[in-house]
Amino acid sequence: MTGSSTGELFDQAAGLRRLLQPAAPLVEIIWATDTSARAGAVRRRALALRRLGREPLVLDPSFGDVARAFGVTPRFELSHLLDGHTTPDHALRAIDPGCFLLPAARALARVASGEITLQDIFDQIAALPSVPDVLLVAAGRQRAADIASWGGDHPNIIVVVDAQAGQLMTAYALIKGLHGVVPRASISIWAEPPALEAATQLRITAERFLGLHADLEIC
Repeated sequence: MTGSSTGELFDQAAGLRRLLQPAAPLVEIIWATDTSARAGAVRRRALALRRLGREPLVLDPSFGDVARAFGVTPRFELSHLLDGHTTPDHALRAIDPGCFLLPAARALARVASGEITLQDIFDQIAALPSVPDVLLVAAGRQRAADIASWGGDHPNIIVVVDAQAGQLMTAYALIKGLHGVVPRASISIWAEPPALEAATQLRITAERFLGLHADLEIC
């Protein structure tokens, strides 16, 4: 067999492996400093995705705060799955019909530290009995760089703004940090009616000083 023929066979084999490999799920990061606001936004987004025929999985990096907001108390998390210490049946918790939550604080911290990669998480997700096509990461008080490390190159990021004092500056600092690390991220701003003025100002400020267009939605 000639060298060129061997190379062609290797190329075909590599192409076949790529074709058979499960597509990486879309990553959406929902950020809010308030746990109940975060859980409410996650539920709203998860239900919207379900109506579109998507299969979302919620990753909770908050050491259980978001899980408890949904009324579930986790015993295991994604890191236990990655290390082979539990099974999906024990780690996944149902929070709505057709939607599950997977605690992931330690696993996502390992991604941020470089101990494991986002692809390691994707590979574990692809091995679940029911494979989700969207990962909803319920982020809160983590650093922008850490949050960016969880989203890949093109994450969708939803920033939930409430009427708390100082919320506008905190949200702007996060958007600025994320834009510096993942400039191709798609950013949306969600706000309840009492915070609409602050959210509008946040959108204007991000566009003026960062050149970033963010969609604004009332929730």
